[in-house]
Amino acid sequence: MRQSFSSPIKWITYEEVYEKIQQFGSALTTLMKEISMNNFIGIYGKNSPKWVIAQLAGAAYSFVTVPLYSTFGDEAIVHVINETGLKIIVCDTISQACHLNKISSHKLKVFIIMKPDNTFESFKKEWSDKVRLFTFEEMLEKGCTNWLPEKVPDGDDLCMILYTSGSLGLPKGVMITNKAYLNAAKLTISLAEENVSLELIVVIFLI
Repeated sequence: MRQSFSSPIKWITYEEVYEKIQQFGSALTTLMKEISMNNFIGIYGKNSPKWVIAQLAGAAYSFVTVPLYSTFGDEAIVHVINETGLKIIVCDTISQACHLNKISSHKLKVFIIMKPDNTFESFKKEWSDKVRLFTFEEMLEKGCTNWLPEKVPDGDDLCMILYTSGSLGLPKGVMITNKAYLNAAKLTISLAEENVSLELIVVIFLI
């Protein structure tokens, strides 16, 4: 992964990713018990390693991922939040968290910020009696001190809900089970395995 096209690539191993998945998933599970939330987590931001780690942590610990898109518009985002009962959202920036908190009528309980800036601590103090704020790194630390074993879901359990663009009214959610998710991954590998060595596969994100 790298910060820009001109910056050098920083490599991260699958083992390191798996460790972060366990840490993040453990922290999510602990939070779920602390605030009595359901097992749905929203992710609002651009594609990045942290986005993928959050989603895979959700899958490993039986959470249901609900991606949110900036192209939706406020009405559609509020509809998704209300329909899924979201209480926790992973997002890129504090400004995104502020906007989501406002349009949701302060129904959200936890924001996890992937790219915190120098306003993070002030907002954390300001919101302390209403909303809990964590950086992505704080979640990893929380998972280290509260490590929990993975909670492997059944194949028919939900993995994620993908909402349509809502071009004809409000977005409608497509429910993706873990079985469907794994079958799609299996198909992708089977299409490539004759021409590509799995030992050479790498994943690179521009963040």
